[in-house]
Amino acid sequence: SLIRKAIDSVLNQKIDFLIEILIGDDASTDGTRDILLNYQKRYPNIFTLLFHEKNQGTGSNWAQVVKLVNGKYIALCDDDDYWHYEYKLQKQVEVLESNNSIGLVHTNYRKYFINKEKYKEIRIKNSKTKELIFSLFDGEYTIFTSSVVFRNSLIEKYVILDDYIKYRFPIQDWITWMLIAKYTQFYHLNISTFTYCLSTNSVTRSLNYEKLVDRYENEQIMYKYICNKFPDELNYDAKRWSKYVNYIFLVFAYNTKDFKK
Repeated sequence: SLIRKAIDSVLNQKIDFLIEILIGDDASTDGTRDILLNYQKRYPNIFTLLFHEKNQGTGSNWAQVVKLVNGKYIALCDDDDYWHYEYKLQKQVEVLESNNSIGLVHTNYRKYFINKEKYKEIRIKNSKTKELIFSLFDGEYTIFTSSVVFRNSLIEKYVILDDYIKYRFPIQDWITWMLIAKYTQFYHLNISTFTYCLSTNSVTRSLNYEKLVDRYENEQIMYKYICNKFPDELNYDAKRWSKYVNYIFLVFAYNTKDFKK
């Protein structure tokens, strides 16, 4: 299963420091819990599990897990991804240890198309023509979640995790990068470290219309939230938001061959 592959890829890291593995299970019904409990039994000192009886959503589940972190650094791995480079953590932590001005290190990755059983290497090319916060806001600076290692102290200082729960943020990554970008530097380590598994249906590529509507209503709240956080830098632009959402729904209609709604 994909969750086993993700966990094993973390356990197989070659590192000279201790790690803890924290997993939030968002009311899964596919047998994932049994798999997780089995890992916890085998590695009781490493695993911390958080089980939700009711679906929390991605942002809230993530925030509740991050509240339990004890470590100096946080590395992320989505449950349908895995780390294919066994020195991933070691290399990224070395960058952070050697330069205090860098707060986050991210890498290249490869895509795995599950249906075609094909891999494709992706090298990230980010525009650096403006300040990081603006590049992130405009979608010109891309970071893939499962490639990231960042300082826990940035969360403690600049991120209100309870807001992720309160406002039901539909994602956890972009909003977090936005909240810390003003206070630290991001570093792109030019190596491929994780595999991004692509299936036809997921949270970000949902084939369910109601789920999509709900997601983008919450994403609009998140968009306004970040604009209110940095009023001197960012403006909420209703026209721009509308254009963005219309594009998402056009792609949805094309993928589902349903143009009625």
